[in-house]
Amino acid sequence: MHKHYWIFAVAAIALGGCGDNNNGNGSHDMAMNGGGGDDGGVTDMTPPSDLVDTTPAPAPTATKVGATGPSAGLVALGDKMAAYLLNPTGSPATGALHVVTSDGTDKAIDTNVQIGGYALGADGKSIIYTKTAGQSAALMWADPTAATPTPKTAIATGVISTTLASAGFYSPSGHYFLVGVLPPNVAVSPDLHVIDAHTGTDVYQRTNGEFDYIESVLPDDTMLFQDTAGGTSTGTTPVQTLYWVALPGTTAAAAIATHTSSFSPSADGKTLLVLKTSGDLVTWDAVAKPATTKPLATGVAVFSVGGDANGPVAYVGADRSVHVIGLDGTKLLDIAATTATAGDVLAAPRLSPDNKHVYYWQNVERQENRGTLMHAAVTSGATPAKIGDKISMPDLAVNDSSLVFLQNVDDVGQFGDAATSGLDGSNIKPLGMKANVGGLAVVNPGPDTWFAMQLTAAVDDSANNSTIDGSPPIYGALAWYDYMGGAAVALDAKVHAGTFEFAADDGRTAAYVTGATFNATGGNYVGSLALIAARAPSMKVDGMVTGVSELGPIVNRSLFVNAPTAATAGVYFVKY
Repeated sequence: MHKHYWIFAVAAIALGGCGDNNNGNGSHDMAMNGGGGDDGGVTDMTPPSDLVDTTPAPAPTATKVGATGPSAGLVALGDKMAAYLLNPTGSPATGALHVVTSDGTDKAIDTNVQIGGYALGADGKSIIYTKTAGQSAALMWADPTAATPTPKTAIATGVISTTLASAGFYSPSGHYFLVGVLPPNVAVSPDLHVIDAHTGTDVYQRTNGEFDYIESVLPDDTMLFQDTAGGTSTGTTPVQTLYWVALPGTTAAAAIATHTSSFSPSADGKTLLVLKTSGDLVTWDAVAKPATTKPLATGVAVFSVGGDANGPVAYVGADRSVHVIGLDGTKLLDIAATTATAGDVLAAPRLSPDNKHVYYWQNVERQENRGTLMHAAVTSGATPAKIGDKISMPDLAVNDSSLVFLQNVDDVGQFGDAATSGLDGSNIKPLGMKANVGGLAVVNPGPDTWFAMQLTAAVDDSANNSTIDGSPPIYGALAWYDYMGGAAVALDAKVHAGTFEFAADDGRTAAYVTGATFNATGGNYVGSLALIAARAPSMKVDGMVTGVSELGPIVNRSLFVNAPTAATAGVYFVKY
């Protein structure tokens, strides 16, 4: 069962890693202002963007901050701190777990920790990780801000996976960690345990296999979870029920609704939409938290919520009709289910940022990650139209003025061809060919402005190499496209999938690793760090680090990078 939580008005921060050719002490100024260095300007978000964009060109310095030696599995918390494994060996790889801050304070946490088995809390006050314990796993905790972090066992045994993302998840606040734990002599259906991530203490439990259901946590640490009421004694019937409780759970959980299938909050977090197994879609006031819900729609199979306080809500009915409705019940669009217009109940529809367009799917092929994409204006009586067939579901980017997507996805769901169009799907323009599915990077940093990067002529290298961190063994030529419609900018001839990214905060700069070559010592593809400003993508700036395998997220014009084959191997902090 999929576990999830939501973050409102908080930028999502990704992972990353990198390397260095000057022991981390270099500075390289290639500013686009006559060589005068970083002018300290700020991002100009005024359309049409690049024509007036004054974002300074990258002028990087790279500093080695981690312990010396081959490293892998970089997990970065923005530009504040990062966790990684030092000297990882074996398969799956294990090594010494470290946490390092941007000022170079490196702390050893524990040994024999598995790659992919750790995460940092969003507030930077905890690191939670797994360790093998017999046939299962233990859950460990430490405070990375302590002068000498001391590991603490939060759960001694029974954790369902050594891969932390499969075992549990942090609350958005970073204050709690939810984990599935098998009790003694139970092989399936784990219980739910909630760990206080500030102390490593197990503070709340739901037994009888509750972790088989869905749990979510809101930003105020309200936990929403499904569980069965009754059915644990003779003569009682189990009823699947959705509950809420304020963590750490000192007050008893209260029921929201029975017979629930799925749930999702509105964009402002004030309303919870709950889909019942009957197909009834109801709303619940997530602020007042009453004991009752309000009806919104019936016959719903799958839905999604728009970005305004009033939603709206787009849904596909059990009869495959398509609808858009406001949270106040105002009907905005109804599309009857015909052979030409019916939606597929296997994929949720999507709304444009302004909620004036709805996109939904037909002929969904989940294994191949593709389907037929349909569009309709959110206007009463609007007629839907097909945008295209065999379009990648994970690569649909809906910007404020256009779509960017992969079409012609192959029969194994691995590669497709990039394209862009108007918001209504008109004027489709091909971009690069043979990009890996799931690898299209698109940002929409200002009005009527978008930038995209993708691999072209991508190659599946899995027959020859496998990576230590589980990243796809795919590489290709990296190309740049943007809203102005000019020719593609060739950034580099060989880049590893996943080693290119836009700045997470403003989307006006980007980083990538050039000249990707597989290195057995590093267990990954490595190359040199490069940086660019979106207003001049052809003007590549040397990132001052070589032997790079992983990139952390770019925040405040800074990022952690992992460089297992640099002249001095380890984790670096790059600021530009």
